[in-house]
Amino acid sequence: MKTAFSALAAGRFEGQAGETVTLALNRADPDSSYDPLVRLFSPDGTELTSDDDDGDGLNALISCYPLPVSGTYTIHADGFSGDTGEYELSLQATMVKVPRSIAYGDVVNEQLRQCLQVFTFNGAANDVVWISVSSSSFDTTLQLLDPNGIEIAADDDSFGADPALQGIVLPRDGEYRIILRPYSEGNTGDYMLSLREGE
Repeated sequence: MKTAFSALAAGRFEGQAGETVTLALNRADPDSSYDPLVRLFSPDGTELTSDDDDGDGLNALISCYPLPVSGTYTIHADGFSGDTGEYELSLQATMVKVPRSIAYGDVVNEQLRQCLQVFTFNGAANDVVWISVSSSSFDTTLQLLDPNGIEIAADDDSFGADPALQGIVLPRDGEYRIILRPYSEGNTGDYMLSLREGE
């Protein structure tokens, strides 16, 4: 599904849990000094993510973001430091492979064949979790989302060539999500991911 918007301060769309969305907020005039900023809000009004410069030039891009729940999402088109200007906003939504359930102590050896892989696990408040991934095929990134879909930790390569989330204290009981994705869009390959709990 592709939808294009123009000259909007905000747009809404119906999203389904299990979909990923890609939002591109581009300057209408490539020579303009306008610096786009795009924000994505959940159905309950919580800001889930935002981006300023991940697109080409000064353009904003949220790529392959997994929707946590079904409902009406809101996109805010903005400008960095209050910049204003004409823009084009595009939305693309796709379904990805069903999230995989894992538990403390599991080690997963698989191949990534899509833009990301989602893992879910049940955690309790004050659990201390350790998540690591390794791959010789592509550069990986990790995110940990709380039961409301809010990022509580993320890493690219702070612990060498591969990312790791070490000693993260969970804030509440519920189902958490681990998001594994390539650092560069389109890269795929074999990986090994592990999840454990403990001090």
